[in-house]
Amino acid sequence: MVDVPCVIIKRCNSDWSCCGIVLDSNNGILLTVASLFSDTLHQNERQRTISEDSPILVSSMSPNDEIAVEVIFRSHTDEEFRTFEGYVILFWRDYGLKRITELIFPTSEWKFELFGHDQKYFQGASDEEHGNDTSQLHQTALSDFALIKVKNPENFCLSYSLVNLRTLRGLENPKIGDSLCVIGTPFGCECPQVFYNSVSKGIVSNVLGRNNEMIITDARCIPGCEGCALYTFNHKPGLLNGRDLYGIVLAPFCWRNGEWIGITLACSLWYIIHNLSQLLKGNISLIPLKLTEILANVLDFQVKIQSQQNVITEDNMLVHKGTHSTVIHVDRDSSNLQDIIKIALSSVVMVQCGNRWGSGVIIDSEDGLVVTCSHVVKDCQNPLIVTGSSNTVQCFREKDKVKLCGNYDHSAHQKVQVLFATQEECPLDFALLKMQLNQQSRPLRSRLETNLEQRKSPKSFAKHRYKKGKDVLVIGFPLFASHLNTGASVVSGVISNIVHVQKQTVLLQSTAAVHCGTSGGALVSAETGELLGMITSHVKDANMSCTFPHVNFSIPADLLYQLVSSVKDGTIENTLQALVSNDLKNVWQLDKNLSDKPQIISKL
Repeated sequence: MVDVPCVIIKRCNSDWSCCGIVLDSNNGILLTVASLFSDTLHQNERQRTISEDSPILVSSMSPNDEIAVEVIFRSHTDEEFRTFEGYVILFWRDYGLKRITELIFPTSEWKFELFGHDQKYFQGASDEEHGNDTSQLHQTALSDFALIKVKNPENFCLSYSLVNLRTLRGLENPKIGDSLCVIGTPFGCECPQVFYNSVSKGIVSNVLGRNNEMIITDARCIPGCEGCALYTFNHKPGLLNGRDLYGIVLAPFCWRNGEWIGITLACSLWYIIHNLSQLLKGNISLIPLKLTEILANVLDFQVKIQSQQNVITEDNMLVHKGTHSTVIHVDRDSSNLQDIIKIALSSVVMVQCGNRWGSGVIIDSEDGLVVTCSHVVKDCQNPLIVTGSSNTVQCFREKDKVKLCGNYDHSAHQKVQVLFATQEECPLDFALLKMQLNQQSRPLRSRLETNLEQRKSPKSFAKHRYKKGKDVLVIGFPLFASHLNTGASVVSGVISNIVHVQKQTVLLQSTAAVHCGTSGGALVSAETGELLGMITSHVKDANMSCTFPHVNFSIPADLLYQLVSSVKDGTIENTLQALVSNDLKNVWQLDKNLSDKPQIISKL
């Protein structure tokens, strides 16, 4: 067994702590997020502004003026934790990540867990200054980093030695749907004997940035895991042995418009270290030679003294080869999963009406039929205009401005007809759209390869049983508006419950993290790729005003096919009248019985 290069970093004379990644155990060099030092950065920026032209802030190399930390870790051979003294040697800001943050995660909507952002260093400030400072902290929460130096690295003995550009080069960029794990310590130094280096597993939900530098994952993390390690799997046996160190967690806990969001944000380690090497090269005159020598191994460069100036050789300043990597996914299950996700991404579209949007599932490519939720197209009087590509379709009201955007050059726009939408009082949140599909669009596999005509009879429902614990994927367009061009996201989970009314499956519950914008998205089998259902809602507690993204509901695919067939043959009203019983209403409205007021509500 090998040690995981993830440690706990605690501010001295403070309760603040997070995780860090050991880059060079021989020299005691650690990487972590600078939000742990937000107060110090805030004060230093008032003296010297960190800008894109000068993004590096060298901490004092003097022991008398250092920002002291404690480094806490336990190797696999230790029974007790060991604590080392350390100090900050470097702060810097990555402006590529800062631009992504400003565009994708604006402070008007998003909030990240910050260390002591309401503490005493804001005291005495006016409300306007406090608001500006808090906004600035949130804008840089995902882009500020720190390097830590352990004072006595000769005792810092671990079974790994070096993480640098050379060891990271050649790793394949993760694809949407790839498995990954996060190893970190929830709550930092609060109770390491219980939580130290806990493992959380998930998938890549989406990637952001020109170089796919930011990763969104559904792996569940807890505050205190900032700065911990993210691993992608290299398809060798075993969870901890068959993995590659790929990234660092930036934000394990976040809110959007006051609601907790069940996603974790991380960044490629290669991207961070490569950019730091370029920053040091461009600002070499500002960097002490001692610091440059310490970082030489991590940044994979050689230092030469020429005309009393430090010069970094460019031998190893190579372009990231991840996109051209010769690493091949040979695991059969992984290959199948990527095929499933590829088809699913081309089968789910974005449906937008004005500034409101949701998702839709292509259910019949011959007739151009797309199912979505009724609340997505509610009050949209005019025909919809759709712009899109093989995995992004956006709909605007006809009189609104049409801005073409998508992930592909062949994006187009068209009008879409709403064939049917259930009324608000109907418990089945269902609508059917008709559109002209492009060649890349395709429907998801139906259960047992049956067609719409075979779905018309409820007698066929009993033949196809859903299974609790079945691995599923949810594909949709959560959280990010169309103009951001983020494309569809994928999250994973299992079917946690199945509800029947009169021997018919009427509701599926899953554990995948579902957020607003996923309404109308696809619930897909991770094993076969077949459509299992259409996402309609997650749960919100009416008393606490908090949402539970990992408790969500879908209309089963068998029921969807029956509704679509009924719309096609003009019998939808009769079908709904036969389906919608008091029992079905109680299920979908989360009522104990018709006389009780529900304490939780189901709606996205």
